[in-house]
Amino acid sequence: MNLHEFIKRASELIGERFEEAGSIRPMFHFINGDGDDVVMLAPPDNDKDLVMGLVRAVLKGAAATRVVFIDEGWMVDGAVNIEDDELLRRYGARNHPRRIEVVMFSGEDEHEGLVMATRKIVRKDTARPRLGPLEFLSLLQGTTEGRLVGLLPRRKLQS
Repeated sequence: MNLHEFIKRASELIGERFEEAGSIRPMFHFINGDGDDVVMLAPPDNDKDLVMGLVRAVLKGAAATRVVFIDEGWMVDGAVNIEDDELLRRYGARNHPRRIEVVMFSGEDEHEGLVMATRKIVRKDTARPRLGPLEFLSLLQGTTEGRLVGLLPRRKLQS
């Protein structure tokens, strides 16, 4: 199974969980060095750097070869222009007038690189929230950075 298929499978499982609870907790789904699936809730701490250090240590200790981070978040709907860029820097996506709520999937594989996808959270009137279809995002090579990029342990080059 490739990384896209792995994310699709995670999306299906998250869809079931979201339907039951109406929300999800941040989590990591990874494949360890033995090929086993492992799901781990993100540690509950406000120090994001500490949390990501712990997650990186777990992934290294497990010899993880693939990981997907799953969480709820905000995005801007549609193309982002210069004015949007300024609003985002000042106020963040959650305060942007074209914001949408999503479940985000940030996947990384030691051979396939980085893949991201989202599912819109649809809220209508008093109905229970539901998830829209899975949409894969187009990532430009070398333009993605942050705490959630490069989670997998670096492998030594074979000589």
